[in-house]
Amino acid sequence: TLKMTPPVWVERTEQKLREVTRDGVVPPYEKEYIRKDGSPVPIILGGKAIGPKREEGVGFIIDITDRKAAERALETRATQQAEVARFGERALAAESLPLLFEDAVALLARSMRVQRVSVMERRSDNRSATMKAGFGWEPGYVGKLFTDMDNTTQAGFTMATAQAALGANF
Repeated sequence: TLKMTPPVWVERTEQKLREVTRDGVVPPYEKEYIRKDGSPVPIILGGKAIGPKREEGVGFIIDITDRKAAERALETRATQQAEVARFGERALAAESLPLLFEDAVALLARSMRVQRVSVMERRSDNRSATMKAGFGWEPGYVGKLFTDMDNTTQAGFTMATAQAALGANF
């Protein structure tokens, strides 16, 4: 069992082994095991010693990977909803559109866990766009970063399709 246990869980596992020896039972608790490929797997386990000398026992191990993923998804959704509510409050009190844009890009970056977000505005030439707000970009890009508005750029594609877009930089 200890070979499958990541180092961070070894002390707790040893404590639980002492409990089963002393008390005859280990109430269910969470920990992780290590798969053959080295990745962690969250589990719940528990057990009970049986027999007059507690030399035998029964136990269970339940893989809770799906439950943990669902918990993370719920936490992410709750965080996003809280951020949107805070943004709504700030939008009602916003003093200027540029400040509102700055709040919006920060909100998107945090809630979507991305490194860079920008608000682009089509320029009067209809062939380029400029950054109106940015999060995660080098200082000074806002108002000075321009991009072409053709289908070879993310901004051009987004403007042409009139859909919000999540782009990736490699």
